[in-house]
Amino acid sequence: MHKLPDSIWKLRSLCEVYFINPVKVSGAPWELPTDIRMLQNLELLEVDDCHLEGQIPYGIGRLSPLRSLSLSCTNVSEVPKTISMLPCLQRLELYCNKIQELPMLPISLTHLNVSSKSLWLVPNLSNLTNLIELKLHGASGESKFCSGELWWIGKLSKLKTLSLRLNNVYAPAKLASLPHLNELYMSILDLQTYPQFPLSLEKLFLTTYNSTLSNLRNLSFFCLWESPMQEIQIDGFQLPYLRELVVAKCEALESIGLSSIRKLKAFLVDDCGKLVEIQFSWASESLEHFTIHNCRSFKRLVCMGEAGHDNDETANKMISCEGRLILSTKALQKLQRFDLSGDNGIFEIQVVGSSASWEVFSVSGCPSLRSLRGLPNLKNLQSLSVFTCSGLQVVEGLDQLECLKELKVWNCRSLEIDLSTTKLPDDCDTYIDHCKKLCGFEKRFVGPLQSYKRDKEQEPKQKQESRFKQEQESIDQKKKDKKGTGKPL
Repeated sequence: MHKLPDSIWKLRSLCEVYFINPVKVSGAPWELPTDIRMLQNLELLEVDDCHLEGQIPYGIGRLSPLRSLSLSCTNVSEVPKTISMLPCLQRLELYCNKIQELPMLPISLTHLNVSSKSLWLVPNLSNLTNLIELKLHGASGESKFCSGELWWIGKLSKLKTLSLRLNNVYAPAKLASLPHLNELYMSILDLQTYPQFPLSLEKLFLTTYNSTLSNLRNLSFFCLWESPMQEIQIDGFQLPYLRELVVAKCEALESIGLSSIRKLKAFLVDDCGKLVEIQFSWASESLEHFTIHNCRSFKRLVCMGEAGHDNDETANKMISCEGRLILSTKALQKLQRFDLSGDNGIFEIQVVGSSASWEVFSVSGCPSLRSLRGLPNLKNLQSLSVFTCSGLQVVEGLDQLECLKELKVWNCRSLEIDLSTTKLPDDCDTYIDHCKKLCGFEKRFVGPLQSYKRDKEQEPKQKQESRFKQEQESIDQKKKDKKGTGKPL
């Protein structure tokens, strides 16, 4: 089916209509027909199809029971003024890249999500005082600008979630007047001055950051996204309850500094191609998950001593050594999971100090990595994954991980270890592929380590039996050949 059948619009008692084309099957363009006005009991209309185009019919204003209207990935280009006549409409979602502007909308709306690459005029939505969620994403790119102002946002006192991606539009100044605002996303706005944030804010997404930002004491999640900054310093005294920090797609970023972030539990750095160094407080008292992904210039992790904390100068020096990543369990006291992925400048990883909390260790796509050392210091390591590290030759102490429950090694052609003689538990789930030196035999292996050991023990016997069989077949063939010629055996 490439469009909604015409007969559907004659079903007057119909309450909900869904048309989803998730695989984007090819088909002819179609429009919502004017007969849509016949569905007098319709409460929900949802269409996800790139072949839908044109405008929403004017007759939609006659569907007074309509509560939710969602158009996703469509080519609809116009929203009629009659949409303001829908007294029960609460949710309006328009992900339509050809919409240029919005008409007056009904005051009943509680959720409004609009995303269009063609949206150039920012509407005045000051009448939508019942909004709980507002998303406005417009034109982006150096040559595309939006026109309009956002002063009216300060009047939407019920807002809990606000997302703004509007090129060249001044950021709203009166966000502090939104007492229930919980989540805020602001991107590519013109930040002449930073707005004051409400104390209620718990989640914040920004493209730039500095120490003048205020009222962030209750923030638990912070994401710095597509920032042009070269260096950022984030102070835990300003963000005392921060638990999750994400720094992503910051192409110019070279250094990240974290200090006194006592409650931080998860830290993710993703796709920051020029990032060389990460500095953080000597004692990260609560960090549990630490991920570095696709940071091709990354070379150093530096733990700086703070007043009132011990400062081991030897460890400090080791940690700051370029290309050698030292993971100090003294600095990462509560770490449970570490992930390093993507090509970078790290050639050695070493765990220093003992840890009973560390459970997951994952390294992937690091062709420069030559050695992984100190794993026996992780007394409760449950999962070890090493993928596509073509230069990796040494995994020190792999044979001593007595608590390991999962081992995955893929495409590590230089790694050579005999797992059949290790202390790894027999029930350890093991996956080994494209690692001929590690496997010790041609085929890949998937299953409990006990089966691996059994296969390894049987392999010499199988090879011997195979050789004997081949020799016997050769002898038999020679006998047949001689018998065929009539010569005595």
